[in-house]
Amino acid sequence: MSDARDPVRLSLRLISTSRLIEREVDSLMRARFDSTIARFDFLSALDRHGALTLGEVSQYLLVSNGNVTQLRTRLSEDGLIETEADENDRPAILIYAGDFDPSGEDIARDFVERVDAFSEVVSVAVTPEQVGELGLTPMPGKRTDARAASFQARHGQLVQVEVEAVHPDTLRGLYQGAVDAVWDTTTYERVLAQEASERDALREFLESRQAP
Repeated sequence: MSDARDPVRLSLRLISTSRLIEREVDSLMRARFDSTIARFDFLSALDRHGALTLGEVSQYLLVSNGNVTQLRTRLSEDGLIETEADENDRPAILIYAGDFDPSGEDIARDFVERVDAFSEVVSVAVTPEQVGELGLTPMPGKRTDARAASFQARHGQLVQVEVEAVHPDTLRGLYQGAVDAVWDTTTYERVLAQEASERDALREFLESRQAP
């Protein structure tokens, strides 16, 4: 006699088996071709469909925009793909300031994965160079942080400098510079003009409806 739960059990078993196969294939691709399934899928999508936006790649691969952005960056750095700006594309760029410590340096990755909305993350402070340039005083870092060892390996010491140590005027200037670097004045003015035109059209419509 069959159990009503059998289809569910079978589905779960198939999912588990599929994941095991995927991990095995991914392991083989790393060992033999120094690649991954994700990278192969990205390149395959471009091979089948030609030039694509990040949003289109995300739809084809059924993965988040954040994952696609990271893949694009790595593939571009490896010289496997070429990227160019799309005049119709409006990427979301996060400009932030964070502490110079293991957790602060990990903010970019964490934001991209959790929020799944940003195409680029720009850190304006605190950077290793700014510690010396701005005369900031490093404090001992937290060895209990899971990222402490990798941070120390990169910078030669485990320290922390809080973003509050940067003078407000300096921080404001850093933010302004980052915004100016990506701000499209022409597009902004065009949007303002379009909004004004639409308001005028709406006002005329309402006035015509109120006329006796």
